[in-house]
Amino acid sequence: MAARFIAYGIGMFYIARNLAQNRFWWDMMALIQAIDLAVGLVYTFAFGVSIAITGFPMFNAAIFLILLLVWRPPSTAGSTQTS
Repeated sequence: MAARFIAYGIGMFYIARNLAQNRFWWDMMALIQAIDLAVGLVYTFAFGVSIAITGFPMFNAAIFLILLLVWRPPSTAGSTQTS
């Protein structure tokens, strides 16, 4: 987990240098968090894995997913030029 956090952290600093150009990678990070949360919920409620085991990872995924969605960079695809 530590290697994953370090690599993603470095990646997010790189992405933050130009959010508009790197929006795809921002969205992929949000997707990873959504998948992590969904899998945790499935294993907890469908397969009976203890919330003591799944709670922290699901909390982590939920917090990061919310923050990524709240601070999501605006789309640049909608800009139009008139001449």
